[in-house]
Amino acid sequence: MSLSRNAILNRLRESKVPPPSVAPPPLNTGSAKGDDAQATMTRFTIQLEAAHAQVIRASAADWPHRLLSALPAPMPKQWLLSDTHPLSNTWAAALQHAVPDTEATLCRYASCVEGVKQALFQTIEASLTSAQAAIAETGTLVLEPSPDEPRLMSLVPPLHVAVVNASTLVATFTDYLMQRQWTATTIPTNIVLISGPSKTADIQQTLAYGAHGPKALYVVILTDA
Repeated sequence: MSLSRNAILNRLRESKVPPPSVAPPPLNTGSAKGDDAQATMTRFTIQLEAAHAQVIRASAADWPHRLLSALPAPMPKQWLLSDTHPLSNTWAAALQHAVPDTEATLCRYASCVEGVKQALFQTIEASLTSAQAAIAETGTLVLEPSPDEPRLMSLVPPLHVAVVNASTLVATFTDYLMQRQWTATTIPTNIVLISGPSKTADIQQTLAYGAHGPKALYVVILTDA
């Protein structure tokens, strides 16, 4: 047993993690403007793409078209969407235009998990949600689940699309907390932090994606919202 353990430990010590192909720009703390905002967005993008996420920058008017062009082929047709969120309604309209029979493949999370459980775990291929903030330092999306967009929407489907406003991008998690200024009565009961597709690894550092969550993550940054 000790020989096997030592062999594994030696392989881990000898393994080298390659450095990022592009060094992230300097981190600016606080609210960013002008060149600082651009540097913060660039850092956020680099960190997310290093974690195997796909990042799309688009305007509020053309993001559905840009997303349709970026999604893998064949495009997922079984989508889980919020029942009332404006982003979900915009995306549903774009899907119906792109794929005429898509209406039959849209599942709306209208009330409780019992109403969508079977589809959620058996047939749903993708979901779309909003994100309330983004953190450049770690390439992290911040989702604050609500009855309109429960957390299972981002945790279960194999492909997750998150749409975030560029204006909510902050440098660090501390900046995010300072902006929210929660009190004991206003703090959310749950927050989901997403830094790429779901992944896990064994002791030999062999990564596997989608073992306990989405295999793919697409992040749409609305640059003019």
